Amino acid sequence: MADVYYEQLYKRRKRPQDTFFQILFLIITLCVAAAALIWLRVWLMTVTGPFLSALISVAITGAALYIGYRVYMQFDLEYEYTYLNGDIDIDKIMNKAVRKRMISISSKTFSRFGIYDDHARSALKGMQFDTVVNVTSYTDATVYYAVMRHPSKGNTLVIFEPDQRILDDMKKYTKNLSA
Repeated sequence: MADVYYEQLYKRRKRPQDTFFQILFLIITLCVAAAALIWLRVWLMTVTGPFLSALISVAITGAALYIGYRVYMQFDLEYEYTYLNGDIDIDKIMNKAVRKRMISISSKTFSRFGIYDDHARSALKGMQFDTVVNVTSYTDATVYYAVMRHPSKGNTLVIFEPDQRILDDMKKYTKNLSA
């Protein structure tokens, strides 16, 4: 039997709250940088002298701007699914540079699976989950859910958007579940 391997990559659309937090982080970063550049320099000048105070305040300003930039760019998200014979690795890619493994799951272990619509939401509302992994794009794509007992994350709900190729192959492993 030949291995079935697919990759799926998609960009997450920015939500209004993402834009709000980006602007908030930008304002905080600029305030911290301005405070480090002005007030910290004045305060340090009384303790260390003009050259060292300028050097320290510029270093702290640079660090604040760098950290602010890194946080700001984490809102540029893509998700990648790597599918191999019923196993799915889901990665989050931030700013097309930093990759983080969100979860590795096996469709063979799903206890529930189907389209994540209002009926599914109400059915899942009463269930307790140790981990909820939402890797949706917030577009008009069809969203699916899977419930499983994950070895390290416990009772887990995964909300995701597999493409048709992945869904077709997953049917071999989820035939007794709704999909």
